Amino acid sequence: MIPHKYLAGISILGDTAEMYLFGAQAYLSGIGFSLGVIFIAFVIVPIIYPLNITSALEYLKMRFHARHPKIVAIIITIGKLLLYMGITLFASAIALQVCSPSFQLSIYLILL
Repeated sequence: MIPHKYLAGISILGDTAEMYLFGAQAYLSGIGFSLGVIFIAFVIVPIIYPLNITSALEYLKMRFHARHPKIVAIIITIGKLLLYMGITLFASAIALQVCSPSFQLSIYLILL
């Protein structure tokens, strides 16, 4: 399993700035990702697998015996994704603005 993240304008702009400021130490996060995968594989999965559940939402429903935590988790996830997509589109539009004559045209090009 290879850890990944969203590749978007925010990653391209942010990762280059971080490498410029902090040097190759940014690649040390790969060690943290690897340790996280090992922790999940050997600690979390043996606890969750016998429960025969397929998602975190099923676990919330089973743990709290109600639908409310599941609905709250869904609303939080949708809100997080909407905020992330807005920031990603804005960062890409700013990067494209350098090549296009107007900011509004760059936003329209990104949305296509």
